[in-house]
Amino acid sequence: MMDLFKKVGNITAYTESFTHDNSIEVSFINGTSIVAKETYYNTTIEKAVNDLFSKKLDIHTENFIHEIFLERYSKNTYTTNYMDWFCRIDDTKYFIHFHKSENEFIKDKNGLRIIDR
Repeated sequence: MMDLFKKVGNITAYTESFTHDNSIEVSFINGTSIVAKETYYNTTIEKAVNDLFSKKLDIHTENFIHEIFLERYSKNTYTTNYMDWFCRIDDTKYFIHFHKSENEFIKDKNGLRIIDR
């Protein structure tokens, strides 16, 4: 049975552990569509979910941000240069990676560019 692990933006992460082969199945669902699904062996649920976010959706944890020494642009945004941005998703520990100039950023529901939040 799939267990709800966490919700990040529109993506809901579900996991299921199997003891017979020490595996974890991770599924990302957006509405009724499966966005990504993969099976991991000999790892923790947290590591499996973070790896799938990183590989399939270019979404990274705050720990990853600090490990690669990004420059802080605002409270919820980090950058390496004008075309490489990591923006926090809602109030989670996850950041989505964008490859665009700061002038191309969409605005949030409050009218702010998402890199200025």
